[in-house]
Amino acid sequence: MFRLPVSDVLTSYPGYTKTVSFSWDVYRGYYEDFDFTSPLKAEISLRNENSKKITVTILFLETRIRYQEKETNILLENISRTYRVDADGDGIVDLAPFIHESILETFIKAWQKSS
Repeated sequence: MFRLPVSDVLTSYPGYTKTVSFSWDVYRGYYEDFDFTSPLKAEISLRNENSKKITVTILFLETRIRYQEKETNILLENISRTYRVDADGDGIVDLAPFIHESILETFIKAWQKSS
């Protein structure tokens, strides 16, 4: 679900940046430890670092999740990760682990503040 084609960014010049916006209804059970209770809306920047590396930045991500019977809003901004991508391969970046970790970290911090 969170797999983005990046071949066009990889084959462009170093420093080239592309921004992608989307809104997804994420199905129940996509991540086993929490569920989405509202659509995931995001704006993501893809930057060509060289012919094999892409930096992905979550410029904005907003959703609502339920984790262990507790529900909260999630807002992420300006979080980056660099991926090594083979331009001769499928040219796909799977953002699922990045999104999962970022949402869970934000949720845990919010939960700790409220306790």
